[in-house]
Amino acid sequence: MWSEKDAEDSEEPDWVKLERRHFADYRDLNNDGFMDRDEVQQWISPPAFDHIKAEAEHLIFQSDADKVQVVSTVQFQVIYLLNVFCENCEISCTL
Repeated sequence: MWSEKDAEDSEEPDWVKLERRHFADYRDLNNDGFMDRDEVQQWISPPAFDHIKAEAEHLIFQSDADKVQVVSTVQFQVIYLLNVFCENCEISCTL
């Protein structure tokens, strides 16, 4: 993790610059330099974001082995059960 005190030794990394830009452009909506309750709520749960659709698209993308936009029951069950297992065990699963 990069911190302000690292700035003395090196230039700010690109990812930090990008995060600062995202904060200014998308997170700090009232431009006060901080995120208030409403800004945090919009960040965590954007009003125009469909969580159900996003999860469905994610599961199909992950389980569609032959990339034909159609998932067999077996493909879906395997990926679903792996996702549940990984979430319950708090581990990172990569397929």
